[in-house]
Amino acid sequence: MTLRFGVVYLDSEDALVQAKSWEGVNGIVAWDREADSIGAPQNVGSLHELLGLEVPIWYGGGLETVHTAELIIGLGCEKVIVDKGFYKTERSPAHFVRRLGEACVPVVSDAESMATIVRAGATYGYCRKGSGAVPATGLNVILEGEDSNSVWGVALLP
Repeated sequence: MTLRFGVVYLDSEDALVQAKSWEGVNGIVAWDREADSIGAPQNVGSLHELLGLEVPIWYGGGLETVHTAELIIGLGCEKVIVDKGFYKTERSPAHFVRRLGEACVPVVSDAESMATIVRAGATYGYCRKGSGAVPATGLNVILEGEDSNSVWGVALLP
């Protein structure tokens, strides 16, 4: 089964309008581009507006600690996409998965990171376009669309 997700950038002036314009999607990926370089959410007001919609929201951007990821989940996001913090130390992957469970969606950049998330017990992974990562059996993978305005998809890979 493939799920389709619309993408909304939280730093845009019309994030809520964009989110409402997506039709036939199973949820919204709310990406905080400003948080990517800072390491902590920057557009919580926009995120809060999106959480008022009746669709699942997956948050991505700048989550470097389990604590911050837990706060975002506590706001009402169904899942969080994590990158740098997940790979910070040898023990970080297992720690993130243990604390966040299926809400943890690590970024996959190559075959090595794919193996790391599988060893940690993650159920989901997020593959950037052109990452070259070979998807693992039974892992739910969210794949980017062709451009920033494309629908992203989540599929359980065989």
